Amino acid sequence: VKVMQAFHQDIRLDEVAAEVRMTAPAFSRYFRKRTRKTFSAFVSEIRLGHASRLLQEDQLAISEVCHESGFNNLSNFNRKFRAMYKMSPMQFRKQYRSRS
Repeated sequence: VKVMQAFHQDIRLDEVAAEVRMTAPAFSRYFRKRTRKTFSAFVSEIRLGHASRLLQEDQLAISEVCHESGFNNLSNFNRKFRAMYKMSPMQFRKQYRSRS
């Protein structure tokens, strides 16, 4: 699985680990040692970065941005977005538009 191309799909740790011929725990340890973050945190960062671009560029509804970015749950998307950007997706969009 090429994570950067497939981030909008369901990405399972065990499948990624199997692709690189490692067990899931071994891959987790290796990934964390090299990147200083968990694999799921890495995938979330990619998805949130994509979501922020969609919020700036497109006229998609927040729920559409959520699903286009690979999140299956709107409340989870909102929680993770707020944790990373310190504001809701709607606030982010409004702030970006007021700068333009």
